[in-house]
Amino acid sequence: MKSTEIKFTYIYSQFDSIIEKFKILIKECNQSKFKAYLDKLLKESQSIRENPVLKIAFIGQYSAGKSTIISALTGDKSIKIGSDITTDQATDYHWQGIKIVDTPGIGTERQDHDVVTYEAIKQADLLIFCTTHMLLDNHIIEHFKCLAYEKKYAHKMMLIFNKLSAEAGDDDQKIENYCSSIAQSLYPHSLDDFPVCFFDAKDYLEGINDNDEMLVELSRFPDFIRMLNQFIKDKDKLAQLDTPIRRVLDYIVEVKQEFISNPEQDKIFFDTLNRLSRRVRENHQRLQIQVQNIFLDSNSKIHSLGSDLANDLTKFKNESEFKNRQERIEVELQEIWNDLEKKVQDLAINSIDSLEKDIREVLDSQVIVDFVAKLDSDTELETRSFSKGFNFSNLSKQVQAFRGIATEIGMQLGKQSVRQSLIIGESQSLINTMGSPLHQNILQAGKFVGFKFKPWQAVKLANNVGKYAKFVGPILAIVTLTLDVAEEMQQEQQARELKDAQSSIEKEFDNIAKAMKIQLNSQIKELEDKTFNNIEMKIQFQREKYQNQIEQDKLKVKEFEQLQKKLTILIENLIS
Repeated sequence: MKSTEIKFTYIYSQFDSIIEKFKILIKECNQSKFKAYLDKLLKESQSIRENPVLKIAFIGQYSAGKSTIISALTGDKSIKIGSDITTDQATDYHWQGIKIVDTPGIGTERQDHDVVTYEAIKQADLLIFCTTHMLLDNHIIEHFKCLAYEKKYAHKMMLIFNKLSAEAGDDDQKIENYCSSIAQSLYPHSLDDFPVCFFDAKDYLEGINDNDEMLVELSRFPDFIRMLNQFIKDKDKLAQLDTPIRRVLDYIVEVKQEFISNPEQDKIFFDTLNRLSRRVRENHQRLQIQVQNIFLDSNSKIHSLGSDLANDLTKFKNESEFKNRQERIEVELQEIWNDLEKKVQDLAINSIDSLEKDIREVLDSQVIVDFVAKLDSDTELETRSFSKGFNFSNLSKQVQAFRGIATEIGMQLGKQSVRQSLIIGESQSLINTMGSPLHQNILQAGKFVGFKFKPWQAVKLANNVGKYAKFVGPILAIVTLTLDVAEEMQQEQQARELKDAQSSIEKEFDNIAKAMKIQLNSQIKELEDKTFNNIEMKIQFQREKYQNQIEQDKLKVKEFEQLQKKLTILIENLIS
């Protein structure tokens, strides 16, 4: 007994420290849904300290006489007894300060009965597996082996055979035959792992009712009572540790599951983000190429204006003609910019339309509709896209990421997505699209569209009128037949100056083209930042955020697994 007390103290101390560590991990998670586990852990600690009533569950197949056994044990004649299924709920009775639990039979077509019984098993300190020699088949043996070895309940199980007198013959010989048969069925495990008892509860009740001591003794039920008492004494307080440890082990598994990613689910999430990124980049690159092509055309026109002006410099009759030509060029330059501006704006709107369509197509795919359907449903639906093992905690974060991206194009992902892919219907697309955040960004960029060329460039050209004016007129247009050396030198000087002036004009128009490109790039850059780059940044942020979460969750899982391992060792200590 003293050894049992020492073992109890050691295991309980270890168990209590594991509970405290589990509490710390739960608090670190900082999720309200885990708060219920803190309350459960508190109850587990209190239940052990307060030395609760021992709970023994009678389990097994239906018609094995579990209710009859409990009636014979407790003396409660109100318990319903019959050959058919008489128990469909777990029912508590009391015997010598111990709680006895009657359970529905397992292994029938009633799956709800199995659920009730297996829940009672989880809550029980000791298990009495009831069967008969007539009902013992491979199906029931598999249930027994599952509980004993897969669930590791063998150390707290007792195997009893009821209805011994139902078959004629010598009881000792029958018991020997039954033991041999069950031993073969349990191989490679041993029947010696369990206390085993054979009796007839019905004979015992009849003997009690008829005051027939011989029948009571022949029923062997008194042997069962003595064996049950010894079983309880052997397990003593340690039996009350097994169930709480197993319950906490279940809690850890449940919480840990919240941090285990579903590879299929995560692949869908990352693949979808990659598809979105690819669509954004494709539309972005297409717009850049189209804008570049339009600008090249405008650039050619600007250079042609400069080249023509430079070549015609000596053809002007007077300075007034030159200034008139300059004014016309300024108007043409403004028209070139206006045309460029309009074409770029049209391209941008068409590009955003294409981007919105592509994003909508990705987010409107069946797999995303299933994502939202799962999250918005009240129960865990199995959809065509996913297998079991879905992580609903991660699902919430993933759908939230998709919703954030959808908001950028004025699209909503919600419960209606299940019934109609988008809340924005096809007929409403134009109105809602033009009002989307992306289009608003185009309009905002358009508020400062309008290159203020004329006020700035006109002054610059005007300052050069005097410089170019000396080349205007017939001075170089008149060809003289006789030139002295001085005049010839002066003519060559003027030719050089004319060439420099023409080059300067062409360079000036080259600067005008560059200035237009800088202005255009500045506006395109702002548009790109508010649209393509903004969405790409959000996609990348969601990708990195979720990837970081996966890494953090892996660390959490390892910590929970360490606690699992420690609890498993405690259970093994209880068994040994």
